[in-house]
Amino acid sequence: MPELNLRRQVGAARRCLVVSLFGVACLTLALGMLWRHAHSTSAIDGRYASSGQVVLGNGKVLEIAQTTMFHEGRFYSMIQQDANILEVSGLVGSDLGGRFQLQVEENSISNLQADSGLDSELIFNLLYGRQRGARITLEPLGGCLYGVETRQVFCPRHPRNR
Repeated sequence: MPELNLRRQVGAARRCLVVSLFGVACLTLALGMLWRHAHSTSAIDGRYASSGQVVLGNGKVLEIAQTTMFHEGRFYSMIQQDANILEVSGLVGSDLGGRFQLQVEENSISNLQADSGLDSELIFNLLYGRQRGARITLEPLGGCLYGVETRQVFCPRHPRNR
């Protein structure tokens, strides 16, 4: 009988050890992922720019310029069209594939004018990224970043030599 009791205790101790080791492994994995996230977003820190033309449904062509800054796991972006300015900010993260992902938290549109030419189609198509909670996936494209959902290319802005 004492041998049977000892075997049960050893078996219970092994199960506790296995469960404990599994818990430590999960905790280590979670900490590793947090560390990877914190360090990986700093790889794109800096200022980026995107500019081009948007053709509206009525055939009118609008010039659009966007400047985005990545800093310590956050992004801040300004989109300008004539006198209209859209400001967007949020978090920089990464998906399971290692691609950078922007999550919109705050946004505002200022200086809208009735005759500005900014129509609802443009707001829907171009400014998808202004919706709170929207996610924009960034893929490397040469030395630039390509926004998959917005179909924009963001290239680093290098300071001018003085």
